[in-house]
Amino acid sequence: MAKRTAPKNKPRFFSVLLTLIFVGAAVFGIYKVRSLHISGAHTSFLSESKPAAAQPSGTTADEPESTTQAVDDAALAAAKAIGEADDSLSAAFLSYIAENCDAESLQTVLGAMSKKDYDKAVWFTATGKSFHALNALADGSVDKGLVREMPGDKDTVTIGFAGKVNLVNTGTVSEDLQKTMQSADIQVLNSECALSSDGKTAKYLADGKAAALYKQLGVDLAAVGNGHICDYGADALSQTLKTLDANEVSHTGAGADVNEAAKPAVFLAGGRKIAFLSASDTLSGRAGKAATATGFGVLSLRYNLDAVKNAVKTAKAENDYVFVYIHAGIDENANWFDSDQSTWSKALIDAGADGVVGAHSNRLQGMEFYNGKLIVYSLGNFLYDAKTRETGVYQVTIGRDGKLSHAFVPCTQSAGSVAQCTAAADKSAVFSRISKFCGNVVVVDTDGTIRNNRR
Repeated sequence: MAKRTAPKNKPRFFSVLLTLIFVGAAVFGIYKVRSLHISGAHTSFLSESKPAAAQPSGTTADEPESTTQAVDDAALAAAKAIGEADDSLSAAFLSYIAENCDAESLQTVLGAMSKKDYDKAVWFTATGKSFHALNALADGSVDKGLVREMPGDKDTVTIGFAGKVNLVNTGTVSEDLQKTMQSADIQVLNSECALSSDGKTAKYLADGKAAALYKQLGVDLAAVGNGHICDYGADALSQTLKTLDANEVSHTGAGADVNEAAKPAVFLAGGRKIAFLSASDTLSGRAGKAATATGFGVLSLRYNLDAVKNAVKTAKAENDYVFVYIHAGIDENANWFDSDQSTWSKALIDAGADGVVGAHSNRLQGMEFYNGKLIVYSLGNFLYDAKTRETGVYQVTIGRDGKLSHAFVPCTQSAGSVAQCTAAADKSAVFSRISKFCGNVVVVDTDGTIRNNRR
């Protein structure tokens, strides 16, 4: 009797046929997904039929769509219209706003886009997040850690700046001052010391464990473009930056080469995207090493000002606000700012900076408004040496309307075995001296509010 082989051939045929069908479906599906990213039709995702929502238990397919589904459809339609109005918007951006913004907000944006005076500021007004902030959320910059998202849901942002800190002289900060610093949405200071991983210390080399103080104070960003961050070589600089990272302190201003030194630290706070840069004078014969295309160091104001200005311009194009912390001034014990400080600060504002803050002088210096932007020339020593110094915390608040307001909290670094910082006993005297140091073009009111007094 001959063998019956037909039954084996039939299931093999159907198996191959089914496999081909599934593979074809998968390839088609992948093509459709890829078309979102590689085809010119960036709104192709919006033309796909929206999958029906799963039916809750106890309902039937004949029942009307839920209100949520209707709102989602309306947001999807609004996002599609926005994409048609501006074909430069990416598919990722359109997808993000369709999923995360309500239809009414998107319709507000769409209405503004139809006008000749369309301003991207409408995105914040309508959605609570700026155009740049939405882009950072949509393109994965936040998820990748390229942009640091700060907690809270306020629509204003307060940024605090403190002066120079040398963690070799790790000291104490009064409880009330700690609360002031912790209350800022983003707290910045000038960290002028290297950090070791093996507990070794020197004049400007602190045990890495001392960086835990920054977390206690609520410090989010260390400006490391300064005079002593590179004193102990490239390896020590690399270890310093790793130690700051480990303590959740962002940094900017120094690195393995000029590109790394010019990389901004970027934050998402209050619905705004805010960038910070740091740069230093590296006058020949003094402390400080200028980064080069192939060598470690700081972003140099004196020898590479174009790189600093270009970094500001690039940051401004990609962010809502840019602030630069500079370490400059010929005389480190001067209350009066010099021509280099003024020239560089104004050049950075001309390049697009929204404010410049300084700290190289050990002493508090004056302030000046230039083209409506505030320059704080030096905040002095915050926790740096065993001498009594006037210092303070400068705070800039970005309002819901996008305008900046300024305030100053006067402090005193007290002499002792370690540096200590407390709120100043005589605030009015400090305010008067600040005004004096800048020729009274700036006035600090009794509540600390900083005002332009230029006539």
